[in-house]
Amino acid sequence: DAMGVEAKIYFDPAADLQYRFYYNGMKRFEMEKRTEMNSMNYVTIMSEFIFSKMRLSDSYVDESSRRAISKFGVGWGFQRNYAQRFSLDLNLGVGYLISKGTQYMPNNQSMKRNISMPTAMSQLNLGFWLNRKKE
Repeated sequence: DAMGVEAKIYFDPAADLQYRFYYNGMKRFEMEKRTEMNSMNYVTIMSEFIFSKMRLSDSYVDESSRRAISKFGVGWGFQRNYAQRFSLDLNLGVGYLISKGTQYMPNNQSMKRNISMPTAMSQLNLGFWLNRKKE
């Protein structure tokens, strides 16, 4: 930590909700590219809810108990589902974060604060389909 770099891994309960509008299906179909199982590009409205102790920036500290962290935003993504059952889904966007956080003041007292700030939102999903193979 002498260089000011720190990494932590958190295993937290979370939920992710998205509404997607897939827009290039006909173009992919005309180019004879796969469109089955939504293998297309999309725009999305995203929301993410995490219950975590993690700090939200260098100005805050790790929390003593879990609290809700809510993110809302918009993004662009692409989803590909290959005939070999491999699935790839990536989206990138911008959003807004709302939560509570603890800050230590110069007099060494802690203060709980409401936090709201712009944030980046992204998601990468890799997987394999278990259903019957489609050509």
